[in-house]
Amino acid sequence: FLKQRLLTAEPHQVATIASILADHKNELLGDLWSMLDTSNPDHDQHLLHAASALAKYDPDNGQKWTAVAPRVSRRLVNENSLRVAVWIGLLRPVREYLVPPLAGVFRARPSDWSQSEVDLATDVLGEYAADDLDQLSELVLDANPKQFASLFDKLQSHGDAAIAKLDEEINRVLTPWWDDP
Repeated sequence: FLKQRLLTAEPHQVATIASILADHKNELLGDLWSMLDTSNPDHDQHLLHAASALAKYDPDNGQKWTAVAPRVSRRLVNENSLRVAVWIGLLRPVREYLVPPLAGVFRARPSDWSQSEVDLATDVLGEYAADDLDQLSELVLDANPKQFASLFDKLQSHGDAAIAKLDEEINRVLTPWWDDP
């Protein structure tokens, strides 16, 4: 019963149910990974639930997380914006795997993703990269004006280190390279 409830619960209930089931995680891992590994559309509605449980039970499985991160990220940016904050918290243990595909959405051409998907990717990246100045500064340098405004407060919280990092980029000298005969 609880396994099924884990997959259908409201986002704010998932952490509690996953904690209750933690002693049985080894019995659940196969089924949960299977939900993320397959592109079965029937699993899409439960994908963030399964990913959140796996973020708690198996966050160090880098090979699997790298493989499923694009699918989880795609689902996350298509989630109801009112629920995203809860999912951000639940998926935080695996953020290092989610950041690259989310950054792809962040940097995508407008024709590839909807504005709401790009906005959600920006919000999620702002949370996941807030404590990583290198990552955050790369995002700010690639940001459009709306994204910049969203990320600026996170960058500003790094104080002098952020100023030094951006000064370094501003003062960087580009060296042209070409291979003409």
